[in-house]
Amino acid sequence: MIRSNTCRILIAAALSCCVAPAARAAVIGANLIDITVSDSDSSGTWHLAVAGNYSGAPNFAWQNSAPIVVKDAAGATLATFDSLAISFAGDPQVQLSFAATAGPGLTHVTVSSPVVAFAPITNPDAFATAAITVTDNNGDGGTATGTFPGVKSYRATYNGATDWAYLVSPVVSPADSSNTGSERRPLVGRTTIVGNVSSIQSQFQFDLTSLDQASGTSRFDITPEPGSLSLCAVFGLVALRRVRRDR
Repeated sequence: MIRSNTCRILIAAALSCCVAPAARAAVIGANLIDITVSDSDSSGTWHLAVAGNYSGAPNFAWQNSAPIVVKDAAGATLATFDSLAISFAGDPQVQLSFAATAGPGLTHVTVSSPVVAFAPITNPDAFATAAITVTDNNGDGGTATGTFPGVKSYRATYNGATDWAYLVSPVVSPADSSNTGSERRPLVGRTTIVGNVSSIQSQFQFDLTSLDQASGTSRFDITPEPGSLSLCAVFGLVALRRVRRDR
């Protein structure tokens, strides 16, 4: 009887290991989205505050219901965001998207998600993907040129300061047309981030030609490595066999 009870305890422990609780996301900082726009003379910002918009639930999604106009201190329009959306989940993952039209000059645009924090995950499997579409609005062609290392327009970061992926090379649109650039790390499937991961963030940063539009989408997603779940399952099978043997 003692052996049987001991084995039942082992099975319960194995099952609790294999059925991992859903991670609970938390936002670090005061804002859910940060936007900074500048040209050669001035700059302006826009923020979506945590207060009044986020209740602390593990899943969150928001998108604008009207155009967002970013202006400088003098009231001049630097860029207009016709669409802007953020979502994140305790899985965890972050999705960030936008459609922005530049002002009358070369426009530098930065769009950042919040830092989404969660209980540490050891050696998670991850992928990041991003795309930018450039549309020429004034007949002279359009370009979105990233300002991250490698002239990339998107960055995926974990643990607050470790850059994991730089994606999307410069995108050039012919006159009166559109063109799209997209990249993914890894090219297919997922790859392991070695060590503990406790937060993720996404950010776009690029220069956009005068009066043209850039639309961006992105996703940064991590999950516990399958190996840890497989080991847990083996532990459960061993315990089950011990119970059957002791009967």
